[in-house]
Amino acid sequence: MKKLIILTGISGVGKTTLAKYIQSKIENVTVITVDTILEGICEMIGFNDKKEKKRNRTIALNCFKKILEECMKREDKIIVVDYPFKSIWKDFFDKISGKYDYDVLTVKLYGETFEQVYERACVRDLSEERSLIHESDSYRSSKNEKNIRRKVQSEDVLRKIYESEARTDFIVGKELKLVNKDKESLEECFTKIERWVLKEGEKTI
Repeated sequence: MKKLIILTGISGVGKTTLAKYIQSKIENVTVITVDTILEGICEMIGFNDKKEKKRNRTIALNCFKKILEECMKREDKIIVVDYPFKSIWKDFFDKISGKYDYDVLTVKLYGETFEQVYERACVRDLSEERSLIHESDSYRSSKNEKNIRRKVQSEDVLRKIYESEARTDFIVGKELKLVNKDKESLEECFTKIERWVLKEGEKTI
């Protein structure tokens, strides 16, 4: 059966890293990352304020839905989606996976502690590889890179999301909770996901 893997969890837990790792280890895996779609849109049309930036995110999320459906229509064997999804996404994933007959695994990714997660998020936010569209309330292509001072996420806001589990409070299909704390645990996370991908029938993970 065709597989849909939903990777969710707050910023800094390693969703994108795990998605890329899965793609590198298993053939014929399609990875759809909302942030990549958003970055492409913002590079193309930019934004002048927070309101426009929010509209661009809405466009990106709508594009994500259409891209996912197109991949399901062409019957991609394994699809991995990566975003800090909220519970409002449950109905969408339930309907689209049922429509196209996809077996679903909801992977809830956690760090070992909040402090570890926050440290990772800060390192990512300050990295030169991180798109500047996430750092600014006004952006026009790469011309204004020098004018943007990189900043990190609010520790208080991220802690509130972490403690409320607001990015891991839903299940579609099977549920798998994983702790990603280092490179060794990344391999362990992948092994458990691979076991589900390769399983037959309704055996447990």
